[in-house]
Amino acid sequence: MQLAIRPAFVKSKFVRNLEFAGRYSALNNPEGAIWAGNQKQIGLGVNYWLNWNSVLKIDYMTNKMGDEASEGSLFVQLAFGF
Repeated sequence: MQLAIRPAFVKSKFVRNLEFAGRYSALNNPEGAIWAGNQKQIGLGVNYWLNWNSVLKIDYMTNKMGDEASEGSLFVQLAFGF
């Protein structure tokens, strides 16, 4: 499941170019599977659109595998579309 919200109708150009995103995913493997156990991920991020085809992304994601403690990661990305 993923949700993104962008305040497109505000006066401030800076705020208008922001986008807030959240994502949840889960994978439940069959009982007795030989590969990794169940997995859950939660991600929260802020994107800043530099132009219509370029975005700066800052995301924080937690990843939990089975009964292990969840691990957190911070991602910073710059993406361009062609």
